[in-house]
Amino acid sequence: MTRTPAIIALVASCAVAPVFGQAAPCSWDQCALRLQFRTFSTRVVQGASATPVGRLGIFAPRIEPLATGPDTARFHYEAYRSAQIAGSFAVLLGTVAVLGSATVAFANAYNNSNENEAASTVLFGAGLVIAFVGAASTRRAQDHLQRAIWLYNRSLAGGGGP
Repeated sequence: MTRTPAIIALVASCAVAPVFGQAAPCSWDQCALRLQFRTFSTRVVQGASATPVGRLGIFAPRIEPLATGPDTARFHYEAYRSAQIAGSFAVLLGTVAVLGSATVAFANAYNNSNENEAASTVLFGAGLVIAFVGAASTRRAQDHLQRAIWLYNRSLAGGGGP
């Protein structure tokens, strides 16, 4: 007779648990992430309703489902953010260096001078190298983002796809 209250309590807790705090696993149709390409932007959207969860741009946005997702997806998401921020900064820095070298070259041409020709050439070359390294980093970042999305989607209820 002493087991009956314990069994009733166990059954009641199992019936009430999903209502309080334990959400049902997210289905593929509701939570799968994908990239949505627009004319001038790219977004990460979720579910069949295409709810926006992040807009991709120069710097890496916070995409909540990936930031709080499974460990493997979160690892690639953090690698994406790191590579995207470093790459974007390098591309901007390289662009500034190339524009600076162009400014020096135009100033030399305007003044009929060759004073800073070597500096302009070095600045131009360094700017190109920095910009190309940054572009490679942003490309690597996109690979990490796609892998993070794939790993996140694979972890969803429903077997990982339609």
